[in-house]
Amino acid sequence: MISVIREFSIKSVTEIGNPEISFSVFKSFSEIITGYPAWIKDHGRHALGFGRFMELFTIPIGEYLRRFISDQDLINFIASMGYRGCPASFSMPFIYCLTDYFYPARGGMQAVSDAMAEAIEGHGGRIMYDTLVDEILTQGGRAVGVRTRAGDVFHASYIVNNGDAMRTYRDMLPREVVPSTFRKKIESCRFSESVFLTYLGVDMPTEEISRAVGGCPHVIVMPDYRPGGYDDVENNPDYFKKSLLMVSVPTIHDPGCAPAGKSVVVLQSGAHIKFNENWGITEGKRNAAYRELKDKISKQLIANAERLIPGLSGRIELKLTASPHTHVRYTLNSDGATVGWTYNPYYTAFPGAKGLLGAGMFTPVKNLYQVGHWAMYPGGAPSGFMTGRMASLLIRARLKMGFLGR
Repeated sequence: MISVIREFSIKSVTEIGNPEISFSVFKSFSEIITGYPAWIKDHGRHALGFGRFMELFTIPIGEYLRRFISDQDLINFIASMGYRGCPASFSMPFIYCLTDYFYPARGGMQAVSDAMAEAIEGHGGRIMYDTLVDEILTQGGRAVGVRTRAGDVFHASYIVNNGDAMRTYRDMLPREVVPSTFRKKIESCRFSESVFLTYLGVDMPTEEISRAVGGCPHVIVMPDYRPGGYDDVENNPDYFKKSLLMVSVPTIHDPGCAPAGKSVVVLQSGAHIKFNENWGITEGKRNAAYRELKDKISKQLIANAERLIPGLSGRIELKLTASPHTHVRYTLNSDGATVGWTYNPYYTAFPGAKGLLGAGMFTPVKNLYQVGHWAMYPGGAPSGFMTGRMASLLIRARLKMGFLGR
């Protein structure tokens, strides 16, 4: 698996929008060690501020900003650009990234999945599609296999789980193998926020839409200088009229994402699974009220985006929407969480340096590793690749030392 990820990562460098980005996380340990002196020479001066930087992992962005800003409206304005309670260490770099350090995968995110699948199968791996794992089998406190919903059983010396952590500890493992103190800790934690997404295919050439957004592929639109924060998202029926809106135009960097003369626009706003009485869903079933609400919200977001891209609503040829319930249905992430556990250091499972270093990868069950955005900050595909490779390295080392399922 390590060689699979490494081959995939090398290929990825040529597949992203900026070929200058290097995927150092995929380098071997020996490559990292030999390259360390050069890194110290180029970046060592920044090490002096490392202690202060680590402190910022424990301070929500709002609290940090109050040290320098007295205007609460301005604090709310800046804080609304990140997740609720997000520590300063993540919020400020995120805002910086919006200045054009966000690069889409060439061919869209599906191309990333396709490339990974190609690498796995090229090395003899097997991918089972449409197969849901319902149970992790244990014996003597160790993970020894999995059982699918169809009843198929697969045994292995080590299990690597990339699924929802809450579902894993609450539903997939026997209750007796998860220590009660660990279970209580996990159950008291909060999930990260979800989002409402509207994907648009528009009859607008890349050059035209690029001029409208100033050549920037990611733009934040603030309909109200006092934006409604996430704290307002559950109960305010007008939340999406004034919520912060992320407008992304991936076709600026990769025109191939759309047919010639067309563009792709993605609208994203923070959302909550319980908005407007659970989005109108009754008895767990999507209904006409739910679909009407999604359509209403998408129109609100399009209207806000039209302040940036005049005439957008009249150029739409394709529209797809996704609510937090959509994310739950397709990813099984609790409440449609987008980055696993909350970023808020007071309510997350692995605060501070623990989350950054991937403490969530280690479970209380022997031979079971948790990877993905539930295991390491800051989430997203990079954390998935990083923790997957880290788990592979650990398992390989244990196998070399003769720890076969011990």
